[in-house]
Formats: sequence, structure tokens, C-alpha cells
Amino acid sequence: MERDLTVTRQAAEKADTNARQANINAKRSNDRVKRLRVELREFRTTNNMMINTLREDMIDGFARIDARFAAVDARFAAVDARLDENFTKIDQNFATIEQNFAAVDRSFTAIRGVLDATAAGQAEITRLIGHLIAQSENN
Repeated sequence: MERDLTVTRQAAEKADTNARQANINAKRSNDRVKRLRVELREFRTTNNMMINTLREDMIDGFARIDARFAAVDARFAAVDARLDENFTKIDQNFATIEQNFAAVDRSFTAIRGVLDATAAGQAEITRLIGHLIAQSENN
């Protein structure tokens, strides 16, 4: 019986030692888990800060790009307005040129009439001179 009691005591001491060791291991594990949680929170906080900074940088960058595109659009609008204005002037100039060509055409028509009348008059003079020459030769 004493032997059983000794075995039981040894088993109890071993169980007590195992329990103490398990308790120590559990505390260490809890400490590790706490540290890991802290590290994860710090990582998440740092990561969120970096992502927010990156987001702000991107927003600023896109705002600058948008401003530059707006400036380019404004310059294109100004160029388009000048082109429209210049094409309007060109169209007006072509209308004036067409009116001038019409006036030249009318002048040519008038000159043609005068030249035709002059040619008819010269032809008549030539006929009369020819008739006079023929009469003077007959006499």
C-alpha cells in the first residue's frame, strides 16, 4: 500500500509539475498572442496610414492632372474660337472676291460689247473705204 501511495504521490507531483509547466506555457502563449495582436494592430495602423497617404497623394496628383487638362482644354477652346473667327473672315473675303469677279465679268461683258461695236464700226469704215476706192478706180 505504501508503494501505491508513493506511486500516487509521484503521479500527483508529476501532474502538479505538468500543470505548472502547462500554466507557464499557457502564460507564454498568452503573452505571445498579446504581442502578436499588438504587432498586428501596429501593422494595420501603419498600413492604413500608408494607404491614406498614398490615397491623398493620388488625389493631389489627379487634381494636378485635372487642372492641366482643364488648361489644355481652355487653350484648345481659344484656338478653336480663333480658327472659327479666321474661317469666318476667310468666308467673308471669298464672298467679296466672288462679288469682285462678278463685277469683272460684267466689265468684260461691257468691254466685249464696246469692242464688238468698235469692230462693227471698223468693218463699216473698211467697207466704205473699199467702196470709195472702188468708185475712184471706176472713174
